[in-house]
Amino acid sequence: MTATTATKKTATGGKPAKKGAPKLTQWQLAERVLGHLPDDGKTIRKFVTHHKPHLDEILAIFLLKVFGRKRFPGIEKAKIEFWGMGQKTPDGRKLAEHIAEGTLPIGVAGSPFDEHQKGKSRECAAMLVAKFLGVRNDPRIARLLNYTLKEDRGSDQAPRHYRDRDRDKAVELAGEIKIYGQSFEDDQIVRWAMEYLTAYFQNRKRFYEQTSQAFKQFATATDLPGPKGTRRLVAVDLPEPADEEQRKVFEQLHRYAMAKERADVVILRQASGQTQIFFNSRKRNGLNFDEVARAIRLKEQIEKKKAGKLDAILTYGWKRLAVEGQVAGAECWHYVKAHWRDRRGREHEMGTMLLNGSRTATDIEPTILTLKQVVHTITMVMDVTQYLRDEKRCRTGSACNPPDHVVCPWYYWGLSRCFQCRRDAHDTRTKGNKGRPKAKTHGAHGGNGRNHGKPARAKGPLTASVGEVAAAHTKK
Repeated sequence: MTATTATKKTATGGKPAKKGAPKLTQWQLAERVLGHLPDDGKTIRKFVTHHKPHLDEILAIFLLKVFGRKRFPGIEKAKIEFWGMGQKTPDGRKLAEHIAEGTLPIGVAGSPFDEHQKGKSRECAAMLVAKFLGVRNDPRIARLLNYTLKEDRGSDQAPRHYRDRDRDKAVELAGEIKIYGQSFEDDQIVRWAMEYLTAYFQNRKRFYEQTSQAFKQFATATDLPGPKGTRRLVAVDLPEPADEEQRKVFEQLHRYAMAKERADVVILRQASGQTQIFFNSRKRNGLNFDEVARAIRLKEQIEKKKAGKLDAILTYGWKRLAVEGQVAGAECWHYVKAHWRDRRGREHEMGTMLLNGSRTATDIEPTILTLKQVVHTITMVMDVTQYLRDEKRCRTGSACNPPDHVVCPWYYWGLSRCFQCRRDAHDTRTKGNKGRPKAKTHGAHGGNGRNHGKPARAKGPLTASVGEVAAAHTKK
């Protein structure tokens, strides 16, 4: 018996190959096994997996139906049946005989896509199928595959490159399938999961194809100097969506900008005038998102005061302007901070947004600010090279505390670089005064040095003159 014959018997369930036979890769082995498919187009007519299937097996079948159509015409119409777990077929026949009839087992019967065989303990059925089809690194399913492998094999056997970020909130499906399986039949479980995976794949496909085109058409990216490299601000001016499909594309633009264009802050301006600001929590680059919230809320009140919609600035002070939810005078802006904990219990910030309306809050009054004003205000926050006067005066504190003790109008915006300049100037003035009473230095809003760097306590609406000065001194 030749080496080729021996290898073929091994691949199709026969006797083991003789020593010295050429060793085949698992993909060559799979090709030989699938070579026993019927001659009429190499069609797979039926999938087989175990009862109460998991996400792993269902995803493997889904991948074959979506990506295997060229290799196996008509595979998308294949039915699904269920066998018991094990390395043998229920009727005792060889695996090759079932495959010759157009039946392909997934996760059972020792098929090429059964991860329970020796040497495949660190794989899952979906991963084996993805590698066989050459779509392991397809960005549309890569995160889903990582998630599935982790859920199927356990975190201790997941690949070392796996991270909590692969735990996409859109694919929290493994546990749901198990719960669903406690009350429904096998075919109902598969049908429900297939619908979910179809919707997920369509969403990811739209993200990588149509959304990229929409970004090139409607988005403007600006790189600004930051303390740790450049910061990227993306502004998107959207028209009225032509149809439902385009609306779905527009809803993904901020995610695309942060994931693919590495934006720190994304501004979405809707055709209605409502504006949403999204922050990239994974790429902060020294940016404090509270600064943006403060500046936008204060700018909103200033413009309303100019338009006669407010008699005075109702909310001011660093802490009050940065609270979550809404603030008086700028009720149209809702500040949202979302947090999550990783496997080690560490808390991370993600999903931080400043929203002026949303898809579910369409009745919110649009902001009075134009897109140009929003971009200009956020640029003032993000660009660390911008100062009210010259940087040298700000650094030495001479711009913060001039002889007449007039408060620097930029300090009301709540910029961290202003706080740092004032703190450095205070430390410089008090240096060398050890053993002597500290001189009374004026803080941010008057008073002694003990209030240095702290916002004034609110005792009523801020006078219009201060708000107007703050707006007038903002660089155009």
